[in-house]
Amino acid sequence: MKIRINDVEFNLIIPRQPQKDKTPIIFLHGFTGCAEDWRYFVENLSSKYFPIAIDLIGHGKSSKPTEKKYYSTNQIVRQLNNILKTLNLNNICLVGYSMGGRISLSYALKYPESVKALILESTSPGIKNEYYRRLRVENDKKIVKLIIEQGLNKFLDFWLNQPLFETQNKIYNKDYENFKKSKYKNSPIGLANTLLGFSTGKMPSYWDRLQSIKQKTLLITGSKDKKFTELNKLMKKQLNNSKHIIIKNVGHNTHLEKKNEYLIILKNYLRKIK
Repeated sequence: MKIRINDVEFNLIIPRQPQKDKTPIIFLHGFTGCAEDWRYFVENLSSKYFPIAIDLIGHGKSSKPTEKKYYSTNQIVRQLNNILKTLNLNNICLVGYSMGGRISLSYALKYPESVKALILESTSPGIKNEYYRRLRVENDKKIVKLIIEQGLNKFLDFWLNQPLFETQNKIYNKDYENFKKSKYKNSPIGLANTLLGFSTGKMPSYWDRLQSIKQKTLLITGSKDKKFTELNKLMKKQLNNSKHIIIKNVGHNTHLEKKNEYLIILKNYLRKIK
Protein backbone atom coordinates (compact mmCIF):
# COMPACT_ATOMS: atom_id res chain seq x y z
CA MET A 1 0.00 0.00 0.00
CA LYS A 2 1.22 3.50 -0.86
CA ILE A 3 0.44 6.67 1.05
CA ARG A 4 1.37 10.11 -0.29
CA ILE A 5 1.88 12.86 2.24
CA ASN A 6 2.53 16.21 0.61
CA ASP A 7 5.36 15.41 -1.84
CA VAL A 8 6.63 12.22 -0.18
CA GLU A 9 5.32 8.71 -0.85
CA PHE A 10 5.52 5.93 1.74
CA ASN A 11 5.23 2.20 1.17
CA LEU A 12 3.47 0.09 3.82
CA ILE A 13 2.87 -3.62 4.34
CA ILE A 14 -0.69 -4.05 5.63
CA PRO A 15 -1.91 -7.69 5.62
CA ARG A 16 -5.50 -7.01 6.69
CA GLN A 17 -8.10 -4.27 6.73
CA PRO A 18 -7.90 -1.81 9.66
CA GLN A 19 -10.57 -2.17 12.31
CA LYS A 20 -11.19 0.21 15.19
CA ASP A 21 -11.25 -2.54 17.82
CA LYS A 22 -7.82 -3.90 16.81
CA THR A 23 -4.65 -2.60 18.46
CA PRO A 24 -2.33 -1.13 15.78
CA ILE A 25 1.20 -2.62 15.94
CA ILE A 26 3.62 -0.45 13.95
CA PHE A 27 6.93 -2.05 12.88
CA LEU A 28 9.90 0.22 12.09
CA HIS A 29 13.04 -1.23 10.51
CA GLY A 30 16.69 -0.34 11.02
CA PHE A 31 19.16 1.59 8.85
CA THR A 32 19.56 -0.06 5.40
CA GLY A 33 16.47 -2.18 6.14
CA CYS A 34 12.90 -2.12 4.84
CA ALA A 35 9.34 -3.08 5.75
CA GLU A 36 9.90 -6.56 4.25
CA ASP A 37 12.26 -7.31 7.17
CA TRP A 38 9.14 -7.51 9.35
CA ARG A 39 6.85 -9.49 7.02
CA TYR A 40 7.10 -12.76 8.99
CA PHE A 41 5.96 -10.97 12.18
CA VAL A 42 3.29 -8.89 10.48
CA GLU A 43 1.75 -12.02 8.96
CA ASN A 44 1.97 -14.15 12.10
CA LEU A 45 0.44 -11.89 14.72
CA SER A 46 -2.99 -12.70 16.10
CA SER A 47 -5.99 -11.33 14.20
CA LYS A 48 -6.86 -9.22 17.24
CA TYR A 49 -4.03 -6.89 16.23
CA PHE A 50 -3.68 -4.62 13.24
CA PRO A 51 0.01 -4.85 12.18
CA ILE A 52 1.72 -2.45 9.78
CA ALA A 53 5.34 -2.32 8.58
CA ILE A 54 6.56 0.93 7.07
CA ASP A 55 9.36 1.67 4.61
CA LEU A 56 10.91 4.70 6.29
CA ILE A 57 12.00 7.68 4.21
CA GLY A 58 15.06 6.94 2.08
CA HIS A 59 14.50 3.18 2.35
CA GLY A 60 12.68 0.38 0.55
CA LYS A 61 9.95 1.55 -1.83
CA SER A 62 9.36 4.87 -0.08
CA SER A 63 10.57 8.19 -1.51
CA LYS A 64 14.27 9.11 -1.41
CA PRO A 65 14.32 12.91 -1.59
CA THR A 66 17.63 14.55 -2.42
CA GLU A 67 16.95 17.41 0.01
CA LYS A 68 18.43 16.72 3.46
CA LYS A 69 15.61 18.61 5.24
CA TYR A 70 13.33 15.56 4.94
CA TYR A 71 15.59 13.39 7.12
CA SER A 72 15.80 15.27 10.43
CA THR A 73 14.41 13.83 13.67
CA ASN A 74 11.50 16.28 13.64
CA GLN A 75 10.65 15.52 10.02
CA ILE A 76 10.75 11.74 10.43
CA VAL A 77 8.56 11.91 13.56
CA ARG A 78 6.14 14.20 11.71
CA GLN A 79 6.06 11.81 8.73
CA LEU A 80 5.19 8.88 11.00
CA ASN A 81 2.48 10.91 12.70
CA ASN A 82 0.99 11.92 9.34
CA ILE A 83 0.93 8.28 8.20
CA LEU A 84 -0.93 7.28 11.37
CA LYS A 85 -3.35 10.21 11.05
CA THR A 86 -4.03 9.29 7.41
CA LEU A 87 -4.90 5.75 8.51
CA ASN A 88 -6.87 7.13 11.49
CA LEU A 89 -4.79 5.14 13.97
CA ASN A 90 -4.25 5.92 17.64
CA ASN A 91 -3.35 4.10 20.83
CA ILE A 92 -0.59 2.27 18.98
CA CYS A 93 2.20 -0.11 19.95
CA LEU A 94 5.53 0.75 18.32
CA VAL A 95 8.01 -2.03 17.55
CA GLY A 96 11.35 -0.57 16.47
CA TYR A 97 14.70 -2.14 15.68
CA SER A 98 17.88 -0.06 16.04
CA MET A 99 17.19 3.10 13.99
CA GLY A 100 13.49 2.19 14.06
CA GLY A 101 13.74 2.02 17.85
CA ARG A 102 15.23 5.51 17.97
CA ILE A 103 12.31 6.74 15.85
CA SER A 104 9.88 4.96 18.19
CA LEU A 105 11.42 6.67 21.21
CA SER A 106 11.36 10.04 19.46
CA TYR A 107 7.70 9.58 18.53
CA ALA A 108 6.64 8.46 22.01
CA LEU A 109 8.24 11.54 23.56
CA LYS A 110 6.60 13.86 21.02
CA TYR A 111 3.15 12.21 20.98
CA PRO A 112 2.83 10.27 24.27
CA GLU A 113 -0.98 10.34 24.11
CA SER A 114 -0.89 8.28 20.88
CA VAL A 115 1.32 5.46 22.18
CA LYS A 116 0.09 2.53 24.24
CA ALA A 117 3.37 0.61 24.46
CA LEU A 118 6.93 0.44 23.14
CA ILE A 119 8.99 -2.57 22.08
CA LEU A 120 12.55 -1.42 21.47
CA GLU A 121 15.08 -3.83 20.00
CA SER A 122 18.78 -2.93 20.16
CA THR A 123 17.90 0.73 20.66
CA SER A 124 19.94 3.70 21.84
CA PRO A 125 18.40 6.85 23.36
CA GLY A 126 21.16 8.92 21.79
CA ILE A 127 24.60 10.16 22.83
CA LYS A 128 24.71 12.36 25.92
CA ASN A 129 28.33 13.52 25.77
CA GLU A 130 28.78 16.40 23.32
CA TYR A 131 32.32 15.39 22.34
CA TYR A 132 31.21 11.87 21.40
CA ARG A 133 28.21 13.28 19.56
CA ARG A 134 30.51 15.37 17.36
CA LEU A 135 32.82 12.39 16.89
CA ARG A 136 29.89 10.25 15.71
CA VAL A 137 28.74 12.95 13.27
CA GLU A 138 32.24 13.21 11.79
CA ASN A 139 32.47 9.43 11.44
CA ASP A 140 29.07 9.33 9.72
CA LYS A 141 30.27 11.98 7.25
CA LYS A 142 33.12 9.63 6.30
CA ILE A 143 30.61 6.83 5.74
CA VAL A 144 28.47 9.14 3.59
CA LYS A 145 31.57 9.91 1.52
CA LEU A 146 32.11 6.16 1.05
CA ILE A 147 28.49 5.73 -0.12
CA ILE A 148 28.65 8.63 -2.60
CA GLU A 149 32.16 8.11 -3.95
CA GLN A 150 32.48 4.32 -3.99
CA GLY A 151 28.86 3.26 -4.39
CA LEU A 152 26.28 1.17 -2.58
CA ASN A 153 27.99 -2.22 -2.99
CA LYS A 154 31.29 -1.06 -1.47
CA PHE A 155 29.46 0.62 1.38
CA LEU A 156 27.32 -2.44 2.20
CA ASP A 157 30.35 -4.72 2.04
CA PHE A 158 31.86 -2.47 4.74
CA TRP A 159 28.61 -2.00 6.71
CA LEU A 160 27.57 -5.65 6.93
CA ASN A 161 31.05 -6.75 7.97
CA GLN A 162 31.20 -4.58 11.07
CA PRO A 163 31.70 -6.45 14.38
CA LEU A 164 28.14 -5.35 15.32
CA PHE A 165 26.73 -7.72 12.67
CA GLU A 166 29.26 -10.53 13.01
CA THR A 167 26.75 -13.06 14.37
CA GLN A 168 24.18 -12.55 11.63
CA ASN A 169 26.81 -13.10 8.94
CA LYS A 170 27.08 -16.69 10.20
CA ILE A 171 23.47 -17.40 9.21
CA TYR A 172 23.09 -19.57 6.12
CA ASN A 173 19.48 -19.76 4.99
CA LYS A 174 17.07 -18.37 2.43
CA ASP A 175 15.65 -15.78 4.85
CA TYR A 176 19.06 -14.25 5.40
CA GLU A 177 19.90 -14.26 1.71
CA ASN A 178 16.67 -12.37 0.94
CA PHE A 179 17.35 -10.00 3.84
CA LYS A 180 20.81 -9.28 2.47
CA LYS A 181 19.67 -8.90 -1.15
CA SER A 182 17.07 -6.32 -0.14
CA LYS A 183 19.82 -4.09 1.27
CA TYR A 184 21.53 -3.94 -2.13
CA LYS A 185 18.33 -2.48 -3.60
CA ASN A 186 18.68 0.62 -1.45
CA SER A 187 19.23 4.13 -2.78
CA PRO A 188 22.67 5.64 -2.07
CA ILE A 189 21.18 9.12 -1.68
CA GLY A 190 18.47 7.79 0.66
CA LEU A 191 21.02 6.12 2.93
CA ALA A 192 23.45 9.04 2.79
CA ASN A 193 20.79 11.58 3.72
CA THR A 194 19.48 9.34 6.51
CA LEU A 195 22.95 9.30 8.07
CA LEU A 196 23.33 13.05 7.65
CA GLY A 197 19.93 13.80 9.17
CA PHE A 198 19.18 11.05 11.67
CA SER A 199 22.33 9.32 12.83
CA THR A 200 22.76 8.63 16.54
CA GLY A 201 24.98 11.71 16.66
CA LYS A 202 22.35 13.93 15.03
CA MET A 203 19.27 12.90 17.00
CA PRO A 204 18.69 14.52 20.41
CA SER A 205 19.90 12.68 23.49
CA TYR A 206 16.89 11.31 25.38
CA TRP A 207 18.76 10.05 28.44
CA ASP A 208 17.38 12.84 30.62
CA ARG A 209 13.83 12.26 29.35
CA LEU A 210 13.50 8.49 29.75
CA GLN A 211 11.87 8.84 33.16
CA SER A 212 9.00 10.78 31.57
CA ILE A 213 7.97 7.73 29.51
CA LYS A 214 4.99 6.17 31.29
CA GLN A 215 4.05 3.54 28.71
CA LYS A 216 4.91 -0.12 29.17
CA THR A 217 8.27 -0.61 27.46
CA LEU A 218 10.01 -3.83 26.47
CA LEU A 219 13.73 -3.68 25.75
CA ILE A 220 15.21 -6.53 23.69
CA THR A 221 18.91 -7.17 23.07
CA GLY A 222 21.11 -10.10 22.08
CA SER A 223 23.57 -11.55 24.60
CA LYS A 224 26.41 -11.31 22.08
CA ASP A 225 25.73 -7.63 21.48
CA LYS A 226 27.59 -6.49 24.60
CA LYS A 227 27.42 -2.78 23.81
CA PHE A 228 23.64 -2.55 23.42
CA THR A 229 22.92 -5.01 26.20
CA GLU A 230 24.84 -2.84 28.67
CA LEU A 231 23.24 0.29 27.21
CA ASN A 232 19.77 -1.18 27.66
CA LYS A 233 20.51 -2.19 31.25
CA LEU A 234 21.14 1.49 31.94
CA MET A 235 18.00 2.46 30.05
CA LYS A 236 15.90 0.07 32.13
CA LYS A 237 16.98 1.89 35.30
CA GLN A 238 15.58 5.12 33.86
CA LEU A 239 12.35 3.71 32.41
CA ASN A 240 9.70 3.39 35.13
CA ASN A 241 7.53 0.76 33.45
CA SER A 242 10.00 -1.44 31.59
CA LYS A 243 11.30 -4.96 31.16
CA HIS A 244 14.57 -6.05 29.52
CA ILE A 245 14.83 -9.41 27.75
CA ILE A 246 18.25 -10.64 26.63
CA ILE A 247 18.03 -13.30 23.91
CA LYS A 248 20.85 -15.81 24.21
CA ASN A 249 23.48 -16.46 21.55
CA VAL A 250 22.47 -13.68 19.15
CA GLY A 251 23.82 -10.26 18.29
CA HIS A 252 22.34 -6.91 17.29
CA ASN A 253 19.50 -8.07 15.02
CA THR A 254 17.66 -10.47 17.30
CA HIS A 255 14.49 -10.70 15.18
CA LEU A 256 16.55 -11.87 12.21
CA GLU A 257 18.72 -14.34 14.09
CA LYS A 258 15.97 -15.96 16.20
CA LYS A 259 12.70 -15.02 14.54
CA ASN A 260 10.57 -17.73 16.18
CA GLU A 261 11.77 -16.88 19.68
CA TYR A 262 11.31 -13.18 18.93
CA LEU A 263 7.74 -13.79 17.76
CA ILE A 264 6.92 -15.67 20.98
CA ILE A 265 8.36 -12.81 23.06
CA LEU A 266 6.36 -10.32 21.01
CA LYS A 267 3.09 -12.22 21.38
CA ASN A 268 3.56 -12.81 25.10
CA TYR A 269 4.28 -9.15 25.75
CA LEU A 270 1.39 -7.88 23.63
CA ARG A 271 -1.04 -10.08 25.61
CA LYS A 272 -0.13 -8.13 28.74
CA ILE A 273 -0.93 -4.76 27.19
CA LYS A 274 -4.50 -3.68 27.82
